[in-house]
Amino acid sequence: MRHSIKYISILLLFTLPYFGFAQKDSTKHDTTKAIVNKNELSTKGKFYIGAGLGYDGDNNTTNGPVLGSQTPVYNATIDYGVQYNITLGIAGAYQSVNYTDDSPAFAYTHKLTVSNFSVRVLYNLFNSRSVEVYSGLRFGSSFTKDDAISYKNQSTVTKSTTITGQGLIGLRLLWDFIGLHLEAGLGNAPYYVEGGLTFRI
Repeated sequence: MRHSIKYISILLLFTLPYFGFAQKDSTKHDTTKAIVNKNELSTKGKFYIGAGLGYDGDNNTTNGPVLGSQTPVYNATIDYGVQYNITLGIAGAYQSVNYTDDSPAFAYTHKLTVSNFSVRVLYNLFNSRSVEVYSGLRFGSSFTKDDAISYKNQSTVTKSTTITGQGLIGLRLLWDFIGLHLEAGLGNAPYYVEGGLTFRI
């Protein structure tokens, strides 16, 4: 009996340090894994390049126009992660509209183009490897050119600049470096809904 206790004590003496080192190594591994996962989910140091099409309703400002044709809003963005869940970016959008001013006295055919240049800040509400949900603000200026051509083929060009602002919420579905995005926004720039491709670098 005494010899059995002695052998058990010797066994524990040699095996307990092993389990201690194993546990320490496991804890170290789990900590390293957690750091790696956090870095994978972080937006910091990553570029998000987006290109998509948006819709902003009928982009007419005259009374009683007859809409001829209207392109979608062509939108492009470049965002860069400056913090774990914060990105700063620049954005550009373009749209053209052709319509006829239906006036009883005279008719003008309008060729309207709108270009928007903005900066934006986004805050990620949810991060995973394949899904990101974010909200943000976009501020900039829209440059509008209205080329009105009369029935006598006389052209009158009007240019204007508008300060724009938009609150938005968006969703990214990502597969490695490529994915899809969908955004919805409120404000005067430059779309209500927009969707397209996203590249994560």
